[in-house]
Amino acid sequence: MGLCAVVYYVTTTIMAVILGIILVISIRPGTSTIKVERESGNLEKAPRLGTLDAMLDLLR
Repeated sequence: MGLCAVVYYVTTTIMAVILGIILVISIRPGTSTIKVERESGNLEKAPRLGTLDAMLDLLR
């Protein structure tokens, strides 16, 4: 019974990851807003965040 649960968990996780990758590739979230801002000249260069800063921003 436990093996069935693990197989089910791994299978559904892999399916979710594949579906997520397909959706991100097909939808391309954020590219339309960046293109509009770039064409209008409103795109400002943001400072590059390090890994630690990005992780801490998740908690803020």
